Amino acid sequence: MRSPAAAKAVHSLGAVPAADTLADPLLLQAMAGCEALVHAAAHIGPGREAPDHAAVNVEGTPFALAALRKSGVKRVVHLSTECDLLNGHPLINPDERRPCPGRLPSAYSRTKAMAQRAAGPPGRFAIVNRA
Repeated sequence: MRSPAAAKAVHSLGAVPAADTLADPLLLQAMAGCEALVHAAAHIGPGREAPDHAAVNVEGTPFALAALRKSGVKRVVHLSTECDLLNGHPLINPDERRPCPGRLPSAYSRTKAMAQRAAGPPGRFAIVNRA
């Protein structure tokens, strides 16, 4: 969770907020009894690439998916971003079938594209929603 206020909002909706890293072994325990996982963790920091871009956006996704498989959770929604489609032209009606361009303009878009590849193609194991 990003803040105590966010954790409180999640709890008020009947969910259990998790307040640690995706590499934490408690992640598996937190998934016990869950039917689905919404993986929305991301490091959005502006500017140059920082270690947290890779740690959260790239490395965190395989940790979350591994915990998901071990826990028995059957469904996952992996939230990505339209930023991984930016190629200098307007985005008109993009969807999950549109491939990522070879060069991406920011650390955020590059690492989110890498996380999307780690999640797998839409419909196979993960559902990727470019929000």
